[in-house]
Amino acid sequence: MFISITPSFADIGPFTIDFFGAYVDAGDLESQLGFGGGLGLGITDTVSVQFRVLQTEKSTEDDLDTAWPDNEESQYEQFTMQAGVEYVPVIPFLEKYQLSWNTSIFIGMAESHSRYYNATGIEQEKSDSGISFSLWTGPHFDLTQYVSFFTEIGFHYGYFTGELQDASIYGFQALVGARCTLFGSRDYTEGY
Repeated sequence: MFISITPSFADIGPFTIDFFGAYVDAGDLESQLGFGGGLGLGITDTVSVQFRVLQTEKSTEDDLDTAWPDNEESQYEQFTMQAGVEYVPVIPFLEKYQLSWNTSIFIGMAESHSRYYNATGIEQEKSDSGISFSLWTGPHFDLTQYVSFFTEIGFHYGYFTGELQDASIYGFQALVGARCTLFGSRDYTEGY
């Protein structure tokens, strides 16, 4: 059985796993830091389907330097789970330096939370789920055929219809991470 499965992996495109850190400007939910990961599967030499999850959060506290017991704290969290398409055009100049330029578009779901605390406990809490869209673009540096590092910038937009429908949850995003190719990696001598 193992012998029959192994050759089938060679027939499909690259299978990749991403790990990354993220900065997300979430509009009314402040700028947040977080981490995430993804999976990808090549369809053609230049197009792949991708799946990404991203978790970010931020906590702010006012009056940290005072002795008064009425300190206020706000907490923001955002989780997105998206699927999309990634395009990697063949650019010979970049390939000479083991670089590629990746561009992707994603759609999926987002879950956002905001909490406000004061000295008496939770003052206000809002939570909502909705639709999320994002665009990404940036360079990938192929350290080896199986490991690459990347930086991508993009824009995201969250559409909510519940408790956060009046909030503006969109903005700039940036990722820094690594991609591991498990099989189907490219050969530098043949290009993509």
